[in-house]
Amino acid sequence: MRLATRSASLPTCETYYQALGRIGERIAFDFVRQHGYEVVDQHVTAREGELDLIALDQGEFVFIEVKTRRSRLFGEPEYALTPFKLQRIRRAIAKYVQRHGIINQPYRLDCICIVISHFRSDVRHYIGCG
Repeated sequence: MRLATRSASLPTCETYYQALGRIGERIAFDFVRQHGYEVVDQHVTAREGELDLIALDQGEFVFIEVKTRRSRLFGEPEYALTPFKLQRIRRAIAKYVQRHGIINQPYRLDCICIVISHFRSDVRHYIGCG
């Protein structure tokens, strides 16, 4: 009996989801810039969690969590924003605010949820979601 082996050139599921996430973050980046936000940082990783986009909206720091899906078959992207995930994001925000000395600046958490299907994307922006 011969076992099938996997070629090193085939993408893994993780690679696929990372690529989908990057596409979603690019769509979100363009979306917030079109709405007058100034993106100041992106892909910030810390032990506490990851921050997808950080922008300024009329002097207020906006930490943006981006959730992307290819279809609604398994639910809306919003369903991935669990209390545990939001708690990790809040911890990452607190660390970022402390590290960059912006404790006295106003800030908020926004969520951008994207469904990409058939060469179009449905973008929903939730202001102050956490």
